[in-house]
Amino acid sequence: MKASTRMFFLMALAAVLGLLPVWAAAGGPDVYYAGTAYSGKFADVSKNFPYTQRLNSVEEGRLVEKNVRDMFKSDAGKINCFNLKFEKAESSNRATNVYAMAVAVTREDFGIEQMRDGFKVVLNLGVKVIFVNMTSKTFAGSWPVNVEFIDFQQTLPDDTYKHDLVRKAWFGGEGHSILSILSKETDKLTLGDSKIRTIQVVESSLSDKAANVLFAQDSSAARGYSYVIAQNFSDELVRSLGVTVLPIGRDSINGKMSLVYADGKEQDFSIPEASYSIVLCLDDLQRKDLAANNIERAYAFGAFLLVKVSEPESKSVYFDQRIIHGASKKVAATSGDFLEAPVYKEVVGLVVKKAVKAMKDDKKFEKEVLKRCLAG
Repeated sequence: MKASTRMFFLMALAAVLGLLPVWAAAGGPDVYYAGTAYSGKFADVSKNFPYTQRLNSVEEGRLVEKNVRDMFKSDAGKINCFNLKFEKAESSNRATNVYAMAVAVTREDFGIEQMRDGFKVVLNLGVKVIFVNMTSKTFAGSWPVNVEFIDFQQTLPDDTYKHDLVRKAWFGGEGHSILSILSKETDKLTLGDSKIRTIQVVESSLSDKAANVLFAQDSSAARGYSYVIAQNFSDELVRSLGVTVLPIGRDSINGKMSLVYADGKEQDFSIPEASYSIVLCLDDLQRKDLAANNIERAYAFGAFLLVKVSEPESKSVYFDQRIIHGASKKVAATSGDFLEAPVYKEVVGLVVKKAVKAMKDDKKFEKEVLKRCLAG
């Protein structure tokens, strides 16, 4: 039996046994490529994603759209569970397509930390491959891809530098770019099944103490950062646990998800009710002085994250813990004051990963939530 025939037989058997959606065995439904997009409302695109928007402008040759489209055309054969189509992508009436797939930008954030000899620059760029049912206008699954670039500059980074770094995060980076990761992970793309149980971060917040440490009295910045935590947590759930996670935050308002396509067209999609809900709260941030001498000073930074997982229908709670993570930081004794916010945010990113791992290792969560989500 040839390898391809054997694979088809095994997938067909799995579908009969209920281990795969029926379309996975049959080659899958047609999914039409809808292009690149931005999560959220049109009015917020230039504020949230200024450099990607510029790269995707007519003046710069719509670089993002062109390269992403070309990559998927080249790698479409790697996809196992659906047939990616391009012939209807040019149609202005996307609603005629049953399923569509868009690559939506979800994050474009710079963190700049002043060091003794210059500035540490951290760029986080994130996208989601989002599937939507165009007939019912509903969310049908996603796959997140995120890259982090760390660089050092002797002078304060200007607009040109940031533009070039975002371009590198999209297309360069020797295998560490959005485009290269998307290409490598094309075979992981799966169209969601409406029967599969889902998880959603329904609430994310910062305690007054944590908000004051990071943003003083800026409540708007604190709300924005709570969205970043929720987004990172959701992405970690998908990539580490393989579950279907519904959108949150500026992607999910009143049960709706908004996408703005590269051509400026904005569309809203309904989000089904989640099977399980997650509530997050960044409860505390702490810094402790460890040691100091004539050469350097050492500090310990800690992040405390409250995580609660429940089932809305039954009100049952399956996970409720306070996750703690700490990390040390050394600075030169002569550097004077340094920016603490980038260090705190780095630790918060690590406590998110630790929390998802704690959920995975928790027996009750594994039995009552994870296995059910993976089984459909």
